[in-house]
Amino acid sequence: MSEISESDEQGRRDSLRSRLTSRVKVIMADVTEWETTTINVSNIGICLSAKDWEVPPVGEVVLVQVQDLSIEAPKMAMKIVRVDGDMVGLTFDGVDQFDEGDIMPSDEDVLERLERMAELDDEFDNLEDDNDD
Repeated sequence: MSEISESDEQGRRDSLRSRLTSRVKVIMADVTEWETTTINVSNIGICLSAKDWEVPPVGEVVLVQVQDLSIEAPKMAMKIVRVDGDMVGLTFDGVDQFDEGDIMPSDEDVLERLERMAELDDEFDNLEDDNDD
């Protein structure tokens, strides 16, 4: 998994991002659901592909749930902070609106989940490599 730095308004890199492709479900306030894929993840948020779905406006809080796991993943409340072409940036940071009884995870929980997502992505890549042989 390659790492990229995430920039702030002045162009400085604050948070390391890691490329990670995983299928996710996005649930919007009107209960519309879309499935898309992650582009990269960091300790403060994720970048999703915005192809083929109508992205809510910046500032909107949505629920994001990783798909294709052996158990049902929790739904994470995230705020849309950037829409740029075929990508949308979302953050865990400062999100205080919840739905469906979800609770905001601690920073440690978020990091553990991101690390687990990376492990699952590596396992999936290994399975694909094995099937190619």
